[in-house]
Amino acid sequence: MGGLNEKQMAIYLHASLQHPSGLSLLVGIVGNSIAIHVCHRKQKRGNRFYILLLAVYDIIASVDTTISVLILNSYSVSFPSDVLCKVMTYFMWTTPSSSALMVLIIALQRFLLVFKPTKRYFDPRHHRIIGVLVVTFVPMVIAVPMCVFSGTAAINVSLSDGSHLTTCSCEAKTETKSRLLVGLSGGKLTIFLLLRRFHMVSNVVNPFVYGYFDITFRSYYAAVFRSLFCCRSSNKTNCLRDRRSEETDTDNTYY
Repeated sequence: MGGLNEKQMAIYLHASLQHPSGLSLLVGIVGNSIAIHVCHRKQKRGNRFYILLLAVYDIIASVDTTISVLILNSYSVSFPSDVLCKVMTYFMWTTPSSSALMVLIIALQRFLLVFKPTKRYFDPRHHRIIGVLVVTFVPMVIAVPMCVFSGTAAINVSLSDGSHLTTCSCEAKTETKSRLLVGLSGGKLTIFLLLRRFHMVSNVVNPFVYGYFDITFRSYYAAVFRSLFCCRSSNKTNCLRDRRSEETDTDNTYY
């Protein structure tokens, strides 16, 4: 692309490599995998179907958004394909929306558990099917406009040194001209890109929310930590007590 020198391209490449997307992907996969493991172990004693489903959607969203963000950052001034842009935009809206909708359903479930504990609206099998259908297909429908109105667009921008540049970016197709922030250093541009993709945080922090607010997850994490680092011959009694407490933990939720 005319006017884009190697120094400017190096700034973008540096920011892409330094962007902490890889760390968020690692934490998201590990944390949500632990959540799935805990839900699977407790499934016989407490129905944690919705939290299990949320962890699955969070893993999918973490993988999808991280890969998409790395591609967008790497080709921020010269995106190679209009079709790829539309597909990426569609899934970047679909997967986080499914996770967010799942959180809303869990909130509704907890509300019904507290304020209407004896009333059943659906049998367990039916409300599970409805939940899966809602969190899967509703985001797929509402993300269609983003797919239609996104794509590669040629935009004339002004650089910090006063020169002008025509870029080919993957974004919503509007008539608004953007300013390319190539004058920023790699570190500042990394912070800008991180804040721009702050929605990725939700898929990463959910397992930590479980670990802090849910007694089952908290006791399980504590038992695992003690078994890995603290269990010696001097405190086997405490470890056994933790394991028994973990196995006898009950969950009163009916969803």
